Amino acid sequence: RTFGTGINDSFVSFEQNFASDMNNNGVDPVLPSNAVKARLFFKDKTQPILQSFDFNLNVGKLSMYFNEPIDLQTFDIEKIVVQGVKNATNANFVRLVGGNITSSASMVSVELELTDLNKIKAFDDIVTSNISTYLSLGANAGNDVAGNSIVPVPTTNALLVEQFLPDTTEPELLSASLNMNDGTLHLNFSETIKVSTFNSSHLIL
Repeated sequence: RTFGTGINDSFVSFEQNFASDMNNNGVDPVLPSNAVKARLFFKDKTQPILQSFDFNLNVGKLSMYFNEPIDLQTFDIEKIVVQGVKNATNANFVRLVGGNITSSASMVSVELELTDLNKIKAFDDIVTSNISTYLSLGANAGNDVAGNSIVPVPTTNALLVEQFLPDTTEPELLSASLNMNDGTLHLNFSETIKVSTFNSSHLIL
């Protein structure tokens, strides 16, 4: 940010229609080329807060909404924990390890890596519906543009998802290998498979 960081880069300008006196005389304009410097400056000291989040399991996208813009260069994905209940003290959870981060205004979006997405899908009690999708943020997850750290969201008091879109994409078989020495068949799918549903009688070699 190149303005509004201190008294030396905080100026104001306005057009003639900005305001009038009691006799409807317009205020003399202050042009950008002759802007007025701030006399006092009070730095932003308010910590940003995660207000809500959406989770699209179908495409693996997490969207977090804060009360102010976040400096993406300071954001740490590894501080994000996805869990299935509000208090994950004795429950399953997944801590993210990577992904592609983007932002728009006060929203921060993460496109999850396939590794993290498959870890989440391996559990049947995490991110399966709008009542089993919670998110927590560890300390030092990131800062706002003024350098104030995001208020942590503990795993014992996680935030419930606002909008949830389930996984509707059918898994695909990507490759297969057969070891004739030990009779082992290896199948590689596009995502985690629920082993209890696998029916080997449908295999054709």
